[in-house]
Amino acid sequence: MQNINLWWASALRITSIKPNKMRGRKKGGTPTSPFNKKGLAEVVGTWALVVITVIAVFFAFNSVIKVMGTKADIQSSPEFNCLEVQTAPNPELKIEKTCYNTQTGDVEVTVKRSLKNSQINSLNFVFSDSTFSCSDSCGQGVCTILKQGTTKTYYISFETQEKPRAVTLFAGSCELDERGVVEC
Repeated sequence: MQNINLWWASALRITSIKPNKMRGRKKGGTPTSPFNKKGLAEVVGTWALVVITVIAVFFAFNSVIKVMGTKADIQSSPEFNCLEVQTAPNPELKIEKTCYNTQTGDVEVTVKRSLKNSQINSLNFVFSDSTFSCSDSCGQGVCTILKQGTTKTYYISFETQEKPRAVTLFAGSCELDERGVVEC
């Protein structure tokens, strides 16, 4: 116990510095502060600017992600990769059957959707000379996107009586499937 007290006493003597022993005295003989106030203000200002910038970037990124999440299409989904969808053994959307009805002049395209939970806002059926677009924003039941795990037949009518040769199914700009058109 006595050794500890001696050690503290010697430590206090070493660390206690008298004003006249300090370096960097001002003109009047008084010691200066160990920190330069102007330099410290610049450091604090720089750090505050960095922190504010990081917070602003975080909020901007968060806002963009929220907007993308509410208005995203299948191509914007984080789990969606067009190449993976095209080469997958169980595709997101595929054409089951395509035929031309000679009595009505309609092309009947039966599409099957898997159980994957990707948000699909539009489908495009592309023929050699025309395109039929289907989206949830088309109006009151004019054309609806099929639900997950369901099969739906789309009836597409043409003004010309010429039978199309093939139909290609797109989700946005990603080509998903292509089928030849036969007679029903």
